[in-house]
Amino acid sequence: MGLRLALIGVTVVFSLPGHADNWIEVGADPQGKYFVDSTSVAVDGETLRFRKKGVYNFSMLETFGDKRVSFRSSIGTIELDCVRRIHRVVQMDIISPEGEIVWSTGKMNRPWEDIAPNSLGEITRKLVCDSMSSS
Repeated sequence: MGLRLALIGVTVVFSLPGHADNWIEVGADPQGKYFVDSTSVAVDGETLRFRKKGVYNFSMLETFGDKRVSFRSSIGTIELDCVRRIHRVVQMDIISPEGEIVWSTGKMNRPWEDIAPNSLGEITRKLVCDSMSSS
């Protein structure tokens, strides 16, 4: 579960009722493609919060707690500090091939992590931070 969960953890999302999603691709790797919902970006002081989604190239099978689930995507919430170049995952939902949430972390209070240069996190940072500075 370690590597897959770490990859999933990078792709978390925050649900906002009543808005239309606008998923913008930020990159891909051998496991899948990753997107940011540009309509979900919200400012909270120095922090930006937004939804990010991973859509995997194949169904994954994992055990979460005592539940074995099959999934093709994950969506959750990312918090990002553009100036300090740090981010963290604060919620993660695992989505079945049918589009149902089959597991969720709920709200988490995770530590901030540095954004690695030349990573999907860095591409995401540039997209989200640049969109906020131009608005």
